[in-house]
Amino acid sequence: MVDPNSDTGPAGQATGVSRYPGVQPFGDDAVQRRLFRGRDEEKYELLQLVLAERLVLLFARSGIGKSSLINAGLLEPLREQDYFPMVVRVSGSPGGPLDSIYDGIKAATEIARTPGRIDFEPPEPEWNRSSLWHFFKTFELWQDDRLLTPVLIIDQFEELFTLHEAEQRTALIDELADLVRGTRPRGQGGVAGARLSDAPPEVKVVLALREDFYANLEELRDRIPSVYKAPFRLKPLSREQARRAIVEPAELEGAHFATPAFTWSEAALERVLDFLSQQKLGDGKTTVGKEVEPFQLQLICQQIEQTVRNENLDRVDASDLGGAGSLKAILTGFYEDSLRRICETFPEEQGLRERLERLCEYGFITAKGRRLLREESTIKQDDGVGPEILREMVELRLLRKEPRVGDNYYELTHDTLIEPIQLSRQAREAREAEQALALRQAEQRKMRNRLVAVGAVATLVLLGSGMLALWQRAETQRVTVAKQAAIAAQEQAEQKTEQARAAEAQALEAKQQAVAKQQQATEVAVKAQLEAGEQDAKRRVAEAEAKLAELEPVAVMAREKLAAAKQQAVEAKGQNYEQEALQLMAKAEAEFKSARQKVESAQRAVFEAKAQVTRAQVNREVVEVELAAPETGAGSAEQQAQQKVIKTEQLLAANA
Repeated sequence: MVDPNSDTGPAGQATGVSRYPGVQPFGDDAVQRRLFRGRDEEKYELLQLVLAERLVLLFARSGIGKSSLINAGLLEPLREQDYFPMVVRVSGSPGGPLDSIYDGIKAATEIARTPGRIDFEPPEPEWNRSSLWHFFKTFELWQDDRLLTPVLIIDQFEELFTLHEAEQRTALIDELADLVRGTRPRGQGGVAGARLSDAPPEVKVVLALREDFYANLEELRDRIPSVYKAPFRLKPLSREQARRAIVEPAELEGAHFATPAFTWSEAALERVLDFLSQQKLGDGKTTVGKEVEPFQLQLICQQIEQTVRNENLDRVDASDLGGAGSLKAILTGFYEDSLRRICETFPEEQGLRERLERLCEYGFITAKGRRLLREESTIKQDDGVGPEILREMVELRLLRKEPRVGDNYYELTHDTLIEPIQLSRQAREAREAEQALALRQAEQRKMRNRLVAVGAVATLVLLGSGMLALWQRAETQRVTVAKQAAIAAQEQAEQKTEQARAAEAQALEAKQQAVAKQQQATEVAVKAQLEAGEQDAKRRVAEAEAKLAELEPVAVMAREKLAAAKQQAVEAKGQNYEQEALQLMAKAEAEFKSARQKVESAQRAVFEAKAQVTRAQVNREVVEVELAAPETGAGSAEQQAQQKVIKTEQLLAANA
């Protein structure tokens, strides 16, 4: 089986691993972990959060790299600390989400046998599937003489809400609730289950889902109140992180790569970063932003690596990137390929390609060349594209989904897609114009042939109708003069009407300016309040980290004291003061446990404070999006501005 991140040569033979995976996420192997760069801070913070908490919630926008962070940044560090992570999904099994989880666990254990990550696991016929609680209570994994702690990582958890009915969702949520809370399910487990203690199973759970499904987690909150306790929001790459993600994989040595190691010139690197971080302004101009979408970075760099390979380069210069439109052409190819794949996924949809082109090229881009946020219901009504197709467009990273009260909203994933889509439209319209011109020329040739055939007859008819034509010309001139007089009168009336409208518009503009000033003042109050809450949360993080720093040396001293006591007990064995040494060891062990509990408590305080910071940041960003969003529905501009003021005041009251 060929690695999806490998380049392939003739006859499909693998010729090496690509340094940039393109549309695929990074994998869980040594090579992919070496290539996964720019996320060191996120790798560390997510690992510490998983170690400290029983349930962790990982979420991000589509295409930001959740699966890559799990595969290449989390799994191996967990294994190094005697954990056994298992990445599963809630889709793929006809038996429902629970069967899919068990299938994923089975696949994970089978894969782990080959590299020797586990020496023993219970055979599948002995699995206790009474519930997830019973399963993990009896599921033991050993490596050498070490008992491994399982970590259940459910990737793409949003599939629970998109693919399964309410009954199946409830069944899985109930079992997850018992597992996370450590409460034993009632009346389950049979004879074997009856012999089990009520102590919670040793297991950790990570839920990873797209940010646009964050609100769906309300369905879990009644049964799992801690679902929001330990959130981890993965953000786009900063410009410096993107620089590392581009440069460092290219410099790695290894015969298994598709290309020898190469470098980037500063000019080429800055050009790629500027392209990936560009943003559209309100006046149609562009500016360089501070964030980069990892998905587009990998897509662009994979194509540039192919150029390095084809031209045998050891350094990428700005001239190797091609003309001004070369980077846009890569995204244009991605756009057109995405439309082709969607049409292949929905072959029963007649005329789907034309509807998708009209939606992307006109529905999601304004006349001034900016992204447009649109309602799902409006897209269905105006463009004939339903929720299933929109969901596929999100999966392919063509669109981004944003749930709001009452409806879902969609937009293009990034401003960098606008111009490539426009170029694709222009090329298609040019082809269509050429085809239309060819058809007209063919029709004209046919018409000329007909005219030649009837030419003689037409000449005789014209001679006979000469007098009639003279009369018709005179009558036409008279009618034209009358029409011109009527048009002049109509233009005068329209000028007066336009003057009245201009005066009315000036009055309305003055009123709107007053409402806008009121809105601006209220928005400033909302943002100031949110920023104050965020600063308070950061202060608590600093205090908790300081407390942790004080306790960690105490725990180290307690551990050293315990080790010394154990050594003393060993040396005293068989001597008169053995009992005294054992008492001393017991006292040291109690001191160590107490210190460790204090450190763990301080760690939890740190992560709870960081979670509060995350919630404050998410809350602030949500409010800013709400304030920036245009008011929808009927009504004048003045009425919409007044609605914005009312909404802002409501947000201020809600966040008090």
